Amino acid sequence: MIERNERPLTRDDYSSAEAWNKHLHYAGEFDRFDDDEVDWSYTPGIGPYSDLARAIGGHSERAHAMAWEKYGASDHLALDQLKRAYSAVALANYRGRVLDNHLTITWSTMGFRDHHTIAGLQQKVLELFRKWFLNRGYWPALLWVLENSGRRGLHTHLLISVPGELRQDFKCYAERAVETACKASVDTTPGQKTVKLTGRSTVSTIRQWRMFKYLFKGLTPKAALRNAHTGFEFVRFSSYAKLPNRPQGEVLVKRFGVSRDLDKAAQLAWRVGGGPALDLDPDQSARDLFGDGFYRWYLDSVGGSSPSCGNSSSDLGRLLEARSQTETEAWPFKLPI
Repeated sequence: MIERNERPLTRDDYSSAEAWNKHLHYAGEFDRFDDDEVDWSYTPGIGPYSDLARAIGGHSERAHAMAWEKYGASDHLALDQLKRAYSAVALANYRGRVLDNHLTITWSTMGFRDHHTIAGLQQKVLELFRKWFLNRGYWPALLWVLENSGRRGLHTHLLISVPGELRQDFKCYAERAVETACKASVDTTPGQKTVKLTGRSTVSTIRQWRMFKYLFKGLTPKAALRNAHTGFEFVRFSSYAKLPNRPQGEVLVKRFGVSRDLDKAAQLAWRVGGGPALDLDPDQSARDLFGDGFYRWYLDSVGGSSPSCGNSSSDLGRLLEARSQTETEAWPFKLPI
């Protein structure tokens, strides 16, 4: 409480910007960052209170406006994101990789809850993963989804391909990568681990699609596809594919993504090169839609074996050339137009 003969404290009363930001925090001034009458200005300083001020108020005027206007915020995954994810998994399977490992990163166990901060940390972790796989002769194959819950806060789900011989090493490295990116120790307490990897060293498309459905439980309930076999013009995708449709909280940053070897550009290159269809086909039964057809195509192309698929971006030509030798067998997929 300021007495009548006392003046309000100012920045000049503190030796550093960090000390001033600490005072503002405990005085409740950070709560005024969303006040229309308060002009935004950059908050200098080095330390946790300065970081907090910038996380709340934004690192720039644009970031501040985007945060308070909830620019890019989402409550659900969109149908277009589901289609992109499905095509990414199909492409990975065609190229000999099965995304049958599930990695979860719970950021709140390390004290992180700000969405934009977590997005930056996740980007660093994914880059470390990318380099780790490339250094071992494999191209990274993964997709990720962000979810937000009241108990766990913002957390990351990754559907990732980990070759069996690397699985134990990757399990250990995943924790180190998160610690490196966050500059803090992960929580290894059973039941509240920061990093958790589930899956097995053996390849399983059944496990892949089961985990895929789990990651897309936050799909918008409005998502519908035209299906010629049901007798209806449109069918709710969550019902058709038996997705456990449940809201997964508001996310203020990008909610979904795939590794670059499976992104839109990679998918386009596959189609232009004459590869079989990647698209989600609602005319198939749900069982066939989430079956092993994509991976079987790969196995047929390499003679029925399951060799490791290395870090070559020229897989398409090799696979299609091998496949042309067994062309008497009908493809179960529609070719792209």
